[in-house]
Amino acid sequence: MQGLADLEARIPPPGSATRPAYMPTYKHTDRLSPDAAAGGGVLKDEHGNARPHYWGHRERLRTRFLAGGHKAMPEYELLELLLFNAIARIDVKPLAKRLLATFGDLNGVVAASEHRLLQVEGATKKVYLQLRIVEALAQRMAQAKVL
Repeated sequence: MQGLADLEARIPPPGSATRPAYMPTYKHTDRLSPDAAAGGGVLKDEHGNARPHYWGHRERLRTRFLAGGHKAMPEYELLELLLFNAIARIDVKPLAKRLLATFGDLNGVVAASEHRLLQVEGATKKVYLQLRIVEALAQRMAQAKVL
Protein backbone atom coordinates (compact mmCIF):
# COMPACT_ATOMS: atom_id res chain seq x y z
CA MET A 1 0.00 0.00 0.00
CA GLN A 2 2.93 2.33 0.57
CA GLY A 3 3.72 2.13 -3.16
CA LEU A 4 0.25 3.46 -4.05
CA ALA A 5 0.62 6.29 -1.57
CA ASP A 6 3.98 7.21 -3.11
CA LEU A 7 2.46 7.12 -6.61
CA GLU A 8 -0.47 9.34 -5.61
CA ALA A 9 1.94 11.79 -3.97
CA ARG A 10 3.67 12.22 -7.34
CA ILE A 11 0.47 12.94 -9.30
CA PRO A 12 0.01 16.67 -9.85
CA PRO A 13 -3.12 18.22 -8.37
CA PRO A 14 -6.09 18.60 -10.74
CA GLY A 15 -5.91 21.74 -12.88
CA SER A 16 -2.18 22.31 -12.36
CA ALA A 17 0.03 23.00 -15.36
CA THR A 18 2.28 20.15 -16.47
CA ARG A 19 4.94 19.86 -19.15
CA PRO A 20 6.28 16.90 -21.14
CA ALA A 21 9.27 15.02 -19.80
CA TYR A 22 11.10 15.53 -23.11
CA MET A 23 10.76 18.87 -24.80
CA PRO A 24 11.08 18.83 -28.61
CA THR A 25 14.48 19.93 -29.91
CA TYR A 26 13.08 21.47 -33.09
CA LYS A 27 11.25 24.74 -33.56
CA HIS A 28 7.81 24.58 -35.22
CA THR A 29 7.81 27.03 -38.11
CA ASP A 30 5.64 27.91 -41.05
CA ARG A 31 6.96 25.69 -43.85
CA LEU A 32 6.87 28.47 -46.45
CA SER A 33 8.22 31.36 -44.41
CA PRO A 34 11.38 32.75 -46.03
CA ASP A 35 13.49 32.25 -42.89
CA ALA A 36 12.48 28.58 -42.53
CA ALA A 37 12.43 27.39 -46.13
CA ALA A 38 15.49 26.69 -48.21
CA GLY A 39 15.24 28.64 -51.43
CA GLY A 40 13.09 31.42 -50.00
CA GLY A 41 9.64 29.86 -49.61
CA VAL A 42 7.51 30.94 -52.56
CA LEU A 43 9.12 31.48 -55.97
CA LYS A 44 7.68 33.27 -59.00
CA ASP A 45 8.21 32.10 -62.56
CA GLU A 46 8.61 34.30 -65.64
CA HIS A 47 4.82 34.70 -65.91
CA GLY A 48 4.45 35.85 -62.29
CA ASN A 49 2.89 32.58 -61.10
CA ALA A 50 3.80 31.72 -57.50
CA ARG A 51 4.84 28.20 -56.55
CA PRO A 52 6.50 26.63 -53.50
CA HIS A 53 10.29 26.31 -53.76
CA TYR A 54 10.12 22.52 -53.42
CA TRP A 55 7.97 21.82 -56.49
CA GLY A 56 9.76 19.22 -58.61
CA HIS A 57 12.03 18.26 -55.69
CA ARG A 58 10.70 14.70 -55.47
CA GLU A 59 11.29 14.02 -59.15
CA ARG A 60 14.79 15.59 -59.01
CA LEU A 61 15.66 13.43 -56.00
CA ARG A 62 14.37 10.25 -57.66
CA THR A 63 16.33 11.02 -60.82
CA ARG A 64 19.53 11.66 -58.83
CA PHE A 65 19.08 8.40 -56.93
CA LEU A 66 18.53 6.34 -60.07
CA ALA A 67 21.42 8.00 -61.91
CA GLY A 68 24.04 7.96 -59.16
CA GLY A 69 22.92 5.46 -56.53
CA HIS A 70 22.73 5.93 -52.80
CA LYS A 71 26.39 6.32 -51.86
CA ALA A 72 26.63 10.01 -52.77
CA MET A 73 23.34 10.92 -51.09
CA PRO A 74 23.13 12.15 -47.49
CA GLU A 75 21.02 10.14 -45.04
CA TYR A 76 18.21 12.69 -44.92
CA GLU A 77 17.71 12.44 -48.70
CA LEU A 78 17.49 8.64 -48.55
CA LEU A 79 14.94 8.99 -45.77
CA GLU A 80 13.06 11.55 -47.89
CA LEU A 81 12.81 9.02 -50.73
CA LEU A 82 11.23 6.56 -48.32
CA LEU A 83 8.87 9.14 -46.84
CA PHE A 84 7.56 10.09 -50.31
CA ASN A 85 5.53 6.85 -50.25
CA ALA A 86 4.05 7.56 -46.82
CA ILE A 87 3.24 11.27 -47.16
CA ALA A 88 1.79 12.73 -50.32
CA ARG A 89 2.23 16.25 -51.63
CA ILE A 90 4.18 17.97 -48.88
CA ASP A 91 7.84 18.71 -48.33
CA VAL A 92 9.16 15.81 -46.23
CA LYS A 93 12.70 17.17 -45.83
CA PRO A 94 11.92 18.83 -42.46
CA LEU A 95 10.43 15.57 -41.16
CA ALA A 96 13.42 13.56 -42.39
CA LYS A 97 15.80 15.93 -40.62
CA ARG A 98 13.71 15.89 -37.41
CA LEU A 99 13.69 12.08 -37.41
CA LEU A 100 17.47 11.93 -37.86
CA ALA A 101 18.00 14.58 -35.17
CA THR A 102 15.77 12.63 -32.77
CA PHE A 103 17.10 9.11 -33.42
CA GLY A 104 20.70 9.81 -34.49
CA ASP A 105 20.99 7.96 -37.80
CA LEU A 106 19.03 5.84 -40.29
CA ASN A 107 19.45 2.75 -38.13
CA GLY A 108 17.94 4.57 -35.17
CA VAL A 109 15.04 5.87 -37.27
CA VAL A 110 14.23 2.44 -38.70
CA ALA A 111 14.50 0.75 -35.28
CA ALA A 112 12.41 3.39 -33.46
CA SER A 113 9.32 2.22 -31.60
CA GLU A 114 5.90 3.34 -32.75
CA HIS A 115 5.38 5.35 -29.57
CA ARG A 116 8.64 7.30 -29.92
CA LEU A 117 8.23 7.78 -33.67
CA LEU A 118 4.74 9.24 -33.36
CA GLN A 119 6.05 11.81 -30.87
CA VAL A 120 8.00 13.47 -33.68
CA GLU A 121 5.99 16.23 -35.33
CA GLY A 122 4.81 15.14 -38.77
CA ALA A 123 5.29 11.40 -38.26
CA THR A 124 2.15 9.33 -38.85
CA LYS A 125 1.12 5.69 -38.77
CA LYS A 126 1.91 5.53 -42.51
CA VAL A 127 5.48 6.69 -41.79
CA TYR A 128 5.71 3.98 -39.12
CA LEU A 129 4.46 1.38 -41.64
CA GLN A 130 7.07 2.42 -44.24
CA LEU A 131 9.84 2.11 -41.66
CA ARG A 132 8.63 -1.34 -40.57
CA ILE A 133 8.62 -2.47 -44.22
CA VAL A 134 12.21 -1.27 -44.64
CA GLU A 135 13.21 -3.02 -41.41
CA ALA A 136 11.62 -6.29 -42.59
CA LEU A 137 13.40 -6.07 -45.96
CA ALA A 138 16.73 -5.35 -44.28
CA GLN A 139 16.32 -8.33 -41.94
CA ARG A 140 15.43 -10.65 -44.82
CA MET A 141 18.43 -9.46 -46.85
CA ALA A 142 20.77 -9.90 -43.87
CA GLN A 143 19.37 -13.37 -43.22
CA ALA A 144 19.92 -14.37 -46.85
CA LYS A 145 23.55 -13.21 -46.70
CA VAL A 146 24.15 -15.26 -43.56
CA LEU A 147 22.70 -18.38 -45.14
